[in-house]
Amino acid sequence: MLWSNKPQTYKVPLTAQSEPDLIVKRPKAYVIPVQWQTVIKRLKAHGVKMTTFKQPTTLDVVVYRMKDIRLGSGFEPDRVGGAKLPGYEGRLLIKGTPVPEMRRVTYPAGSVEVPTDQRLGTLAMNLLEPRSPDSFLQWGFFNSMMTIGEEPEIYVMEPMARAMLAQDPKLAAAFKAKLKSDKAFANDPHARLMWFFEHTPYIDKNRYLYPVGVIPAKSTS
Repeated sequence: MLWSNKPQTYKVPLTAQSEPDLIVKRPKAYVIPVQWQTVIKRLKAHGVKMTTFKQPTTLDVVVYRMKDIRLGSGFEPDRVGGAKLPGYEGRLLIKGTPVPEMRRVTYPAGSVEVPTDQRLGTLAMNLLEPRSPDSFLQWGFFNSMMTIGEEPEIYVMEPMARAMLAQDPKLAAAFKAKLKSDKAFANDPHARLMWFFEHTPYIDKNRYLYPVGVIPAKSTS
């Protein structure tokens, strides 16, 4: 084909994508804490409807803790420049496995509830569902939450771990089973100490936590 700088008309086949990459159950709504204004403003710019809480509101929601967090790759690897900077279009993309858990959360005034029963409900899901490749999460808008506040010093955690094993037979049994089933864990001293740290009251409860809550749809059964 030669460039002619003149309009051309072509007939091309239209191929539907009949097999989706990701299927999730449509929730009733998403809840975004007030401090994430960058995300809230972008949703408003798209025309997504939402309700703003006028006072602190307590809800039972599903939250997601991310596991196996890693850097995501750009969408056009052939355009990677010589600088080799990670990310894409100025964003530091991430990947990970979201693990759900139920929580009762009190959202401060100014937080928003985004219902999915609206004209742009599917768009809201694409942007707020953590497994979506187009989600704000994977585009790096919540990277500040993908860290842990503190890690224990080895000289503190090692004697504490020994004491925990001696005082709690159930914990000792769980640790032995973990060593047997997970060879990578068994060969990683840091992972072993972090395992004990996660069983103390000192662990950061919000570590690796995606802050957008999900209100599940009511069961019809």
